[in-house]
Amino acid sequence: MKYLRLAFFLITIFSLSTAIAAEFRAFRKIATPAASARPEGARAVEAIVPVDKQAVEAAIREVFTSWNSPGMTGSLSGNFYDAGRLGNSAQSIPKDARIDVLSVSGIQTIGQYIQPPETGSNDPAMLVSEVSITVRTQIVYNDLDQGYQRIEGTNEYIVEVSREMSR
Repeated sequence: MKYLRLAFFLITIFSLSTAIAAEFRAFRKIATPAASARPEGARAVEAIVPVDKQAVEAAIREVFTSWNSPGMTGSLSGNFYDAGRLGNSAQSIPKDARIDVLSVSGIQTIGQYIQPPETGSNDPAMLVSEVSITVRTQIVYNDLDQGYQRIEGTNEYIVEVSREMSR
């Protein structure tokens, strides 16, 4: 009987401490990316229109084709964060290295806005889309010590695709 009371007492204490500790848990907001900033004068579309998958695939292949070459930064958007640093980091890549696109999947338009032409310009308005794309790639190069190297990877990229809107 003595052990039964002790067990009951310990179970009660343990239950109360768990219940008390649960009261003090704080709800923490889950961090999410900030809403993408639109340029001044741009307006959101009413409904997102999916971007042509071939156009997105062509854009990502253009970036990877120019990889490890001086022209790589030319295929990047002016909004690309720290493009200079990306170019500088390419200095450590073997000169004969190339990147091959093995597959493209998961193409999804995640944001869209209409950029009106500048005042007084005859240019058409542009539909600018932010597209998420999953790309499976491989980097191939010859290492002096280890010989032929092939490194596969899968990454998600955000691509900005602009096209003229019909008048």
